[in-house]
Amino acid sequence: MSSAADDRRAWTDCRSVVVALHDEILRLQNQIGLLPVSLASAQEWFALLTQKLIPQLGGSAFLVVAVAGGTNTGKSSVFNQLVGSRASAASPLAAGTRQPVCLVPGSMADPQLLQGIFPELELRPWDAAEDALSEAAADQLYWRKCEQLPDGLLLLDTPDIDSDARMNWARADVIRRAADVLIAVLTQQKYNDAVVLEFFQRAAAEGRFILPVFNQVLLPEDEPYWPVWLQTFCDRTGGSPQVAFLAPADRRAAESLQLPFHRREITAGTDGGVENSGTVAGETLDDVSAADSDATATELSTRAHAGAKSLRDYLCQLPAGELRFRSLQGSVVALVNQETGIPAWLRQVEAAAGQLQRITGGESESGLIRLDRWPSVPVASVIDVLREWWRERQPAWAQAINRFYGVAGDVLLQPFRKRNRVGHAEALDDALTRYRDQEWLLILQTVELTQDKLQQLALAGSGKLQDRISSLLAGDAVEQLIRRLQLDHRECDLQRELQAVVNSTMQKMERDRPQVFAVLGRVNQVSAAVRPVTSAVMFSLGFGPAGDLLAPLAGQAVMHTAVDVLGGTAAAIAGEAAVTTAAESGAGVLQNWFCQLQAEFSLRRAAWLVERLQQSFLGDLPEQTRVAAGVVQSVEFRAVAEQLDQLRTLLPRFAVTPIDGQERSDSEEDRR
Repeated sequence: MSSAADDRRAWTDCRSVVVALHDEILRLQNQIGLLPVSLASAQEWFALLTQKLIPQLGGSAFLVVAVAGGTNTGKSSVFNQLVGSRASAASPLAAGTRQPVCLVPGSMADPQLLQGIFPELELRPWDAAEDALSEAAADQLYWRKCEQLPDGLLLLDTPDIDSDARMNWARADVIRRAADVLIAVLTQQKYNDAVVLEFFQRAAAEGRFILPVFNQVLLPEDEPYWPVWLQTFCDRTGGSPQVAFLAPADRRAAESLQLPFHRREITAGTDGGVENSGTVAGETLDDVSAADSDATATELSTRAHAGAKSLRDYLCQLPAGELRFRSLQGSVVALVNQETGIPAWLRQVEAAAGQLQRITGGESESGLIRLDRWPSVPVASVIDVLREWWRERQPAWAQAINRFYGVAGDVLLQPFRKRNRVGHAEALDDALTRYRDQEWLLILQTVELTQDKLQQLALAGSGKLQDRISSLLAGDAVEQLIRRLQLDHRECDLQRELQAVVNSTMQKMERDRPQVFAVLGRVNQVSAAVRPVTSAVMFSLGFGPAGDLLAPLAGQAVMHTAVDVLGGTAAAIAGEAAVTTAAESGAGVLQNWFCQLQAEFSLRRAAWLVERLQQSFLGDLPEQTRVAAGVVQSVEFRAVAEQLDQLRTLLPRFAVTPIDGQERSDSEEDRR
């Protein structure tokens, strides 16, 4: 068993980890809005973080005791008996208390201190017993000082945990999480109620000390039955109390604050069931004289147990430090539980992100917009622009030769152009027109594929994502998008776009690959100096020394380029058939460079489409989808996992102290 100093250090370390874990979870939660996963703030373990661990870890020593139970079990009556006054409004009618109430000792009568312990509740002064009957929508806690309570003991009365008003359930849950000890007020009618059992099952799983009090019991008639009721309650909740209290069905005694509580020691029977070990005073009901047979059951039980320790005394003598320790430890164990804690939530996030990633294609691919087969710009158009680019940069003598041979070439080729009824410029225009038509067909296909992808995402995404996609596809939104794209596409100057790509590509080559650039320059000048007229004309059409290298590409006007687009970024790779694997010299270099130039143009055109789709249609949805799909690789996800691992390593440092013969196992299975 560790020392008190070791325990304090362990809890100090635990608080630091818990606060850091809470902050990292909130950061991670901001990234999973598109995933079909419940937010962390909606989880039971998160409520334990905010309502138990962060408010109470490292705080002053105190014990939170709450009276809880089902409708019309007499909780408020039991509460009043404990404090010896009609503090809480008690009524034979059901569902009286709607807001929790709290009595605090004089040493803790500080609103700021109480607000720190109950951060989810709005504190109100408790002036009258009927205050707790308020139907206010806000979650409130009525409190007042009670000099009769020992230092460090807070006593609460809670709303019914099974009433018709659902808000009562939520308020009772807040008190359950904050409490260290729960006085479970049960009756013959409520000990096996499903909602009641679920409430106390959660409490037991979170390390709360549960003290059963059977109220409205007929004694001695019910003496053989309450162990059966208790056994059912324990089997269903997982509790294992060593003591229980019985309160007789005596309304007059309850109203006059004279209701007795008879303590029963509990032992495990030979068959594992609950057995009554008798009363604390050593008396049993058999000791009652037969001469008292005409007395009432209440009178008999009162006489038989006059010497028994009271419920109030029992509470005051409980080991407060150990009970508080257990409730805090139980809350930590609940956080790291593989089935219901943070690990289970992280697995849900991981599974949902994986599904989204499969739909969008993953981080290495395109996300919402996939452009697999973008058409390549016609080779002749590229060569024409390249020729003009070189012509502007040739020496004066080379420019004069090219102008001369250009005029001669036009004369030589005039009969061919007449026969084909098309000139060089007209042929280039026709090629770009055909290319524009290919682009428009791809644009329409892309819009259709994007629609399909959005519908798949809606099925796999959260309600937030579904609502957003529904608004995107509502009405004639897609039709309007197509009209806008068509107008923008028609107004686009493809020739100018190609000139811009050639200019930037050639400048990049001159900077990054000066040797290749020099080869192209020499070839261009040689063609102007030594080629005959016919060769010069052929060069002007895209052949000649440099043209010979590119001639095999002239027939590849239908070559396509794969384009990946994700979150506004893109990458393009020319078709494999067009890219040579030759060494970095000669024709292989030039062919490879030319195909990359075409790919750069395809990339520019694809980026244009993506920009239009995002500005006019998708907005930031592609980026948000990418973030959600890749959340498992995010800094926030890893940070939560790391803080969780640190919390696990702290658990073995916590001492385990037996209470009433119970010793909580600290095995790996229990810490799960």
